[in-house]
Amino acid sequence: MRPSFWLILIMLSMAVAARAEVVILKNGDRLTGHWTSVIEGKVMFKSDVLGDVSIPIDQIGSFAPEETVVVLLPKGQTVSGNLTVADGAKLEVRNAGTTRTFAAASVEAIYPEAVEGAQGSRMPWRNWRFNGNLGYSLLRGDRTATTASLGMDAVRRQPNLPGLRERWRTNFSASALIADTREFTGVHTSANAAAATLRQDFLFTVNNFVFVLGQVEHNEAQSLDIRQTYGTGVGRDLIHNPRAVFSALAGITVVRERFQTLEPRTSSEALAGEKLSLKITDRIGLDHQLNFYPGLSRAGEYRLDGSLLLSTHIVSWLSLTTGVTDHYLSQPLAGHHNNETLLTTGVGFNFGK
Repeated sequence: MRPSFWLILIMLSMAVAARAEVVILKNGDRLTGHWTSVIEGKVMFKSDVLGDVSIPIDQIGSFAPEETVVVLLPKGQTVSGNLTVADGAKLEVRNAGTTRTFAAASVEAIYPEAVEGAQGSRMPWRNWRFNGNLGYSLLRGDRTATTASLGMDAVRRQPNLPGLRERWRTNFSASALIADTREFTGVHTSANAAAATLRQDFLFTVNNFVFVLGQVEHNEAQSLDIRQTYGTGVGRDLIHNPRAVFSALAGITVVRERFQTLEPRTSSEALAGEKLSLKITDRIGLDHQLNFYPGLSRAGEYRLDGSLLLSTHIVSWLSLTTGVTDHYLSQPLAGHHNNETLLTTGVGFNFGK
């Protein structure tokens, strides 16, 4: 039995070695392992000895992975086949007897075909990136007061690989406020509020998109039982880089709302908005959005929704946050203010890819 065991072990080791890829550098060095991608002119490689390494493609003498690859070109075109890298500057892709040659500098990215293909089949609940914040305060004495706030923003981008042009972007945000006060006289007041928004973008060019959205709101301070907003429009990413994303959008909406002292009503509104996500430093980030809804069917009426959140990261997933949220109604119910502003402080969290 012992010789058979060692024979099987040797055969397995040879099989693993056979599947490994070899990169030969121009200086004669050889790296054995597995490649994952080619991004910005660098081969991302998992070396058996060195671990994860990034190899400038112009330093490679030869490299020919066995699996089929997808080459991403600058204008969104793709070419698939078997890849050969020769002398760092020339890439050859062979498919069905045809060979195409590309300069390394002209390629956006290269991925194994299985990795690129999986981008179109991700489940809807996967590939999200979440950011949230939580605040809480408590008062005990002649007056008992409790305030808690919760906010969350999430985005899902498809496809989500460097070099691949983004086609779909799903934006979700939700917030809730619980504000409860009890006086020693027995008077009880509350100002609870909640809102959730889902917006789906389709990017028909690199920076331009069309969208549909749905929003639901409840706000006791404004005596608003429920407001439902459905809309569509167009938008543009005016700035889009690793440190800042700034988008502007415009559209039309249909609004159904019910206040405590009014009959339910349906109206139409225009929409003009902007959203900014800014990475000020490696630890400090700022998120801001503002939406303006001028009335179409009720001329002269309008409303504004805005928010600002400043985050200071303690570790990668935890931060300290300070936020301001503002809601403005041009014609509130009798006895109510036009403007409602909320200042919150607390902790933030983020996770996802």
